Amino acid sequence: MFNLNVLSKPLLLFFFMSVAWVTPGAAADDSVSPLPEPEWMQVDYPEYDPQGLQDPFVPFVMPEEPVDSVPSLERLRPLTPLERVELGQLKLVGVMQAPGRAQEIMAMVEMPDGKGFVLHKGTRLGSNQGEVVEIHQDRVVVREYIQGPYGLEKTRSILRLRSGVNG
Repeated sequence: MFNLNVLSKPLLLFFFMSVAWVTPGAAADDSVSPLPEPEWMQVDYPEYDPQGLQDPFVPFVMPEEPVDSVPSLERLRPLTPLERVELGQLKLVGVMQAPGRAQEIMAMVEMPDGKGFVLHKGTRLGSNQGEVVEIHQDRVVVREYIQGPYGLEKTRSILRLRSGVNG
């Protein structure tokens, strides 16, 4: 009915392993206490108090966020055609003054594609958030904000009227 030779080897192996696993300390003598470590093997660890010390995982130099002079809502508005080109691509064509109004001076610039635009004081132009600050008889002064190595830097650019040059 049963073949004992086939089952006897695995059963004996299981029996001996379970006896060794259940009673691991049966062969060891518990009456002997472990030897203390020799004095030369004992280490006195220094106490570490992080109070007042710099965290080694924080960088020494923290990068500062550049201070934007343009409010965040200003960046959400769509750009005009004058704000989509570099300032150097614009050509100052002429400066005009309204008759009877000495304070109101306007300038006319030409885009690279030939379209003309009239500039007033405060007009925004150029891709670096430029703004017309002054308009003189022969030049237009523009204040731009350029990202430099030390953050946002204010620069002044000048568009000059070319005398004696026709288109």
